[in-house]
Amino acid sequence: MVVRGCHLEHTSKGKTDDKNKLANVLWVANYCEDGLRNIKLSRPIDVFTTIKRKFGINISYWTAWNAWTICCSGDDTTLQWIGTMVMFKASFDGWLRGCRPVLGLDGCFLKGKYGGVCLSLIGLDGNNTLFLVAIYLCRSECYNTWNTFIQALQPWLVQHDTKLAFISDRQKGLIKAVADNFHHCNHRFCFRHMYKNFKNIIGVHIWRRYLGM
Repeated sequence: MVVRGCHLEHTSKGKTDDKNKLANVLWVANYCEDGLRNIKLSRPIDVFTTIKRKFGINISYWTAWNAWTICCSGDDTTLQWIGTMVMFKASFDGWLRGCRPVLGLDGCFLKGKYGGVCLSLIGLDGNNTLFLVAIYLCRSECYNTWNTFIQALQPWLVQHDTKLAFISDRQKGLIKAVADNFHHCNHRFCFRHMYKNFKNIIGVHIWRRYLGM
């Protein structure tokens, strides 16, 4: 077979104004992955705008959304913020030298722009007043976050010369997290949380009568 002639000039521009079927979710996600890792494409609308500006192709919002979701779910966990622990040396030294071996574990929601949870480790000084030892800022309160926090504290807390006792509401993975890292220490219920839970069930007057309050 012999080719005797051909026309090599390509004039077809493809479909740019309409939604191009070749610009599917996987193609868009593959192209936008690097941009997402560099925190340039933080929203699905940014994916839509980038494809439109770069290739002149209109994609649906759902294509942009699904591509953005794929990029987020496939992102390397090492590039994602998990949590940050803050413990000042002065706070640790003060607890080690002048506080009782009693530590409170509790968490609270952060109601700012970015949300999240603040987990705290609080000690008691000689006057029975609260003494902040460390905090851990994270996304949610669960076993994984508590375990990460307590595991990071374990090499420091064992320096205390007395057996430690933890006080908490014993919920959201706290029992297992404390047992995994401090299996030889006591873990007690927080009376305030216990009082609040029983008060809602049996009534405040009956509860106070049994406690002699």
